[in-house]
Amino acid sequence: SIFPWNGPSPKRKSPRKRLFVSPSQVASESPVAIPLENKIEEENDPKNYIMQLEKQNNNLSQRVEELIRNQFRIEKFKESSSDICFYTGFPNYEALMACYNFLNPGDDGENIVYCNTVDDNLKTCGPKASQGCSGNKPGRRRKLSMLNEFFMVLTRMRLGLFELDLAHRFDVHVSTVNRICTSWINFMYLKFGYLSIWPERDSVDKAMPQSFKDKYPQTRVIIDATEIKCQMPSSLALHSETYSSYKSHTTFKGLVGIAPSGHITFISQLYSGSISDRELTIRSGLLRL
Repeated sequence: SIFPWNGPSPKRKSPRKRLFVSPSQVASESPVAIPLENKIEEENDPKNYIMQLEKQNNNLSQRVEELIRNQFRIEKFKESSSDICFYTGFPNYEALMACYNFLNPGDDGENIVYCNTVDDNLKTCGPKASQGCSGNKPGRRRKLSMLNEFFMVLTRMRLGLFELDLAHRFDVHVSTVNRICTSWINFMYLKFGYLSIWPERDSVDKAMPQSFKDKYPQTRVIIDATEIKCQMPSSLALHSETYSSYKSHTTFKGLVGIAPSGHITFISQLYSGSISDRELTIRSGLLRL
């Protein structure tokens, strides 16, 4: 060529040839030198080497304990009654454990019907159904203990935290938080539903404040209807049944009763938002108590 920059490009090996290394090339290359200081030190002074290993083991153990203490778990707050009351509503850790023992979910949650991951139906997996089952919950072994699952549900009900927030706090997936809360709330509804919270007349009179005794001595219960907003259904018939003119939204309505002392003594089932207060009082069964 006339110009030097138009000369032929240097020949390059094909990618396959460049990647292939022959055994003769491997043998010709010098081996990488591996320092043997640790082995020499171990052979010359084994006691010192063992002491170093024990020191490293102690440091790692302290680090693990520190990481466990910093996790958002019930173990972190059980020594502080104020923290227990803030996150759960119970006055102290002993009261929380008394409620947990009454519920008795089982060591591996065998007494709870967990929601299925696929179709959100309540299904159980027996302990002998598969090796991957821990208790009656299918899938891999659960990351949270039963007590910490209970603590998560109480925290959600007490503070109203979002599921994503709880997922970050407990280091689990959002869907896991949803399944745990749904399953535990259904379980607690069945367990607490058998308890009678309707007090006797003598108990109401003993706990009645003096202001009620002076003006309303015959008061047994104070009732009020409460409404909870819900998602708008796609069906027009259901939308008409659940629509509340008072809230201007689709709601579910329930009746709540409290004693003069302030204790909750009656909670009805939820009804459609279009029901009247009079019909709600009749259907709730309060008049039959």
